[in-house]
Amino acid sequence: MGGVLHPVGAPPMSPADWRAHFGPGRPELVRAKDQYDPHHILTRGYGLWN
Repeated sequence: MGGVLHPVGAPPMSPADWRAHFGPGRPELVRAKDQYDPHHILTRGYGLWN
């Protein structure tokens, strides 16, 4: 398909780091992610949704 995955230019973050980063709004963000990206195509491999 011609897509390219560019590496994130930030230090590695654990799932716990991402939970802290998104804070109390994370559950709403996770619900939106599940609704609009049900096949989990976007932001794979970074541990954002674990």
